Amino acid sequence: MNDYSKPYDGGPAYPGPRFSEGGHPTGHGMGMTLRDWFAGQALTGIIGGYYSNPDMGGRSECDHAKEAYRTADAMLAARDERANP
Repeated sequence: MNDYSKPYDGGPAYPGPRFSEGGHPTGHGMGMTLRDWFAGQALTGIIGGYYSNPDMGGRSECDHAKEAYRTADAMLAARDERANP
């Protein structure tokens, strides 16, 4: 069943095994979501543009983060659109 109260996250970006502190396998980890990974990549460009363009002043870190997640959501939508034309 889908949970439509949460944004679509694209699934795991880096799934892999989980290990205990002793190095023993303990299961499978989901890693970060693809949405989080896309947002992090977008944030790099957003902040780089912010510091290289003095006309972008007055924006908070929260504004940058929100823009990064809006960009990530657009990237996921474009990805889904391409997969399901």
